[in-house]
Amino acid sequence: MNMPDHKVIAALYLKGAELQPSDVTAAVSVAPTSSRTRGETRTTSAGATISAKTGLWALIVERDGMEVSTVLTELLNALGPQSGLSNLPNVEEAYFDIFVAALSNEDGEGTCEFGLAPSQSAALATYGLPVKFTVNMGKP
Repeated sequence: MNMPDHKVIAALYLKGAELQPSDVTAAVSVAPTSSRTRGETRTTSAGATISAKTGLWALIVERDGMEVSTVLTELLNALGPQSGLSNLPNVEEAYFDIFVAALSNEDGEGTCEFGLAPSQSAALATYGLPVKFTVNMGKP
């Protein structure tokens, strides 16, 4: 089996204690890939029932073996031009998140390099939100 050596997740997260995902969807005209309201319960894969502490509206693009810039472009295209995302009703926290999980060598060593085109940096800046980057290197 041929396994990709990395996974990339690009996402926009909007969170708030009283956030109603349907209100956000109506305001941005984009359906979330993940959402919940505070108090909503779900069962984990381990069988535990957990209750959401805050509301969430998220647009997430997850791809194996693709470049960060490609996955980010897909997210930005899905979101389209938007303004005032952090000023939507009940949004207390709004940010973009870029996560990369990559394999190291058997000794646990490795590097992960990625870049964004100037047009992507400019596009992100139009939203006026922070961008978080996380890279996780793990042994195969």
